[in-house]
Amino acid sequence: MKALKIKKLGLILLSTLMCFSLLGCSWKKKDTTEEEEYVRPSTIGDVTETTLKINPNGTLTEIACEDFSGTDIDINGVESFINDEINSFNDEAGVSKISLIEYQEQDGVVKTAIQYSDIASYNSFNMMDITLALYDSSEADEILKEELASAQDATPVVQTAPEDINEEELLEAGYSMEDIEEIESGSMDLEGTATETDAIATFTDAATLSTVNSDEIEGASYMMLITDEPYVYSVNGGKILYYNKHAELVDSSTIKADGIGKTIVIYEFNY
Repeated sequence: MKALKIKKLGLILLSTLMCFSLLGCSWKKKDTTEEEEYVRPSTIGDVTETTLKINPNGTLTEIACEDFSGTDIDINGVESFINDEINSFNDEAGVSKISLIEYQEQDGVVKTAIQYSDIASYNSFNMMDITLALYDSSEADEILKEELASAQDATPVVQTAPEDINEEELLEAGYSMEDIEEIESGSMDLEGTATETDAIATFTDAATLSTVNSDEIEGASYMMLITDEPYVYSVNGGKILYYNKHAELVDSSTIKADGIGKTIVIYEFNY
């Protein structure tokens, strides 16, 4: 009987030791998990073209892609140079307006993600003139009038024989390929185009791909992007509604500007 009690006691002790052993493994595993370093998701991601992301809070995130391979630029000094430029800008502004949030370099291709507090800071730092504002049909019409006025300057080009028409100059003046084909066929001339007084801008509806006049677009919260920079533009937390002939729809929230004329994009945020 005594031997049986000792054997039973031994089993109890063995079970207890096993429980402590398992708990020890559990604690050890938990400690290991807590020690894992947090890795911040990449802002740049798989972006391959310079992209300007428009955020609902008014900030902007530019992901710039520059290929320095084959140049004399010292890649090792690029990140330091960018930081120096940003620091100088912020020092002059008296407040932090811009920050470099990610930097990548591979085989001479440099990618940066830079955060801007507002469009004014972006334009000032990059010496650009991009507009972000509430949609205004009259402003869209005014841009078309400027294009027509520029097209009038190309009058000597279209007065020549069709085979002498300079397509490149006409495209730069705001003509579409359809317009040029009509000019070459003789069915259209500059005198037959819209005048500055009756010019109404037209857009493509991103949902139906139908054509819409500027005065037919109504939306108190609609925003308007005006740019002549050939970048990709992404509406973060929103969607593209309408765009003019100088833009190409990439997806529901992304547009690509051709840089030939002023791109106008009308969009809204999903508040």
